Amino acid sequence: MVVVSACFYIFQIAQLTQSGYLITEKEKEITSLKKETATLQLNISQSKNLVNFENRITEKGYDKIEKIDYLIIPNNSVATK
Repeated sequence: MVVVSACFYIFQIAQLTQSGYLITEKEKEITSLKKETATLQLNISQSKNLVNFENRITEKGYDKIEKIDYLIIPNNSVATK
């Protein structure tokens, strides 16, 4: 009976140790994911910033439009082949 109880106790200790290790690993993972989330949220907010958006467009070679000219199409125009 004592041997069975001792084996059961050792088994429980092993299970508790394993559970503690898994909890610690998951807590580290949660902390890492929270940091990554904060970094991604910062990146999103920076990319939504209009100044940064304009700078990226300028870097890609686009120019700022000063004046827009529209084409006026008469109502009686028809496209033909």
